[in-house]
Amino acid sequence: MQSPMYQRNPRGSRGGSTPGGGAGGGGGAAGGRCGRPPRCRAPAAGGAAFGERDYLATRQSRAREEWAASYRAAQARGDRSAGAGNPDAPAAAAGLDPPPRLGGVSVVLCSPLRPRTVGTVARLCSCFEAVDLRLVEPRCNHVSRPALSASKGAQFVVRAARVHGSLAEALASAGAAGVAFTRWGAAAGGPRAVQGVAGLLAAPEVAAALRSGGGRVALVFGREEFGLSDEEVRACALACELPMGRLSESLSLSHAAAIALAALFGAAEGQQQAGQQQAGQQQAGQQQQAGPANVALQVAAGAARQQ
Repeated sequence: MQSPMYQRNPRGSRGGSTPGGGAGGGGGAAGGRCGRPPRCRAPAAGGAAFGERDYLATRQSRAREEWAASYRAAQARGDRSAGAGNPDAPAAAAGLDPPPRLGGVSVVLCSPLRPRTVGTVARLCSCFEAVDLRLVEPRCNHVSRPALSASKGAQFVVRAARVHGSLAEALASAGAAGVAFTRWGAAAGGPRAVQGVAGLLAAPEVAAALRSGGGRVALVFGREEFGLSDEEVRACALACELPMGRLSESLSLSHAAAIALAALFGAAEGQQQAGQQQAGQQQAGQQQQAGPANVALQVAAGAARQQ
């Protein structure tokens, strides 16, 4: 039984009695053959709908406001950075302190067909701080309204995306080692194969890109309907196959990108936290070592004053 909130309008038939539509004329908007999609109705009596007023009273609403304030501050710092000679960096990303977690990672889409695909991946890039998006021979207007709408606040990534004539050109321009994501693995004589997220993170090229000042990698994704060509896979240094079950042929492009970017972001964040913890331990150790020396100096100074 359908929920009262999501009941479909009853459909009538020609020439007969229709629920809510009267006899004869096939009914109207209330119960006839209007062909329009179902509408959500108000909750039944006694039902409680979670609305905007309820949301504003939640902890997540307050946390969102704090995030928005920090984002605006980062954007202001980024605007000053652009004025200081860094015009290509998106303002909010350029103003992050510390810098973007995945600043050494580019995302390359080969011949995307749908603008919404570009916008969805741009949103992922923004979520995981990998804002260098590159498109190889796109088959769509990547800055159209559907792309910008799908980006959900990451329009700056869409507008800053670079367009290239070939994958080789995109990789050379980014100065990055390519990681081809393919369902069927690499052919013999092709790039080095890595299995899943664990294999991806263990690859030296990827590990270097996650370190500050290390190398760069480019996550390369193929066409929505065909994936990557053999030549495009061979142009990459690594070929990554994400393990999946037997009930579907492949992941969607955006799903594969989400898995890869989330894994890289988590690893980069873990490295940064470990570095901060190590620095804190070193500082605490230095303070402990300096403690006895400071006490001795204070005792000596007191003795000198007494003399």
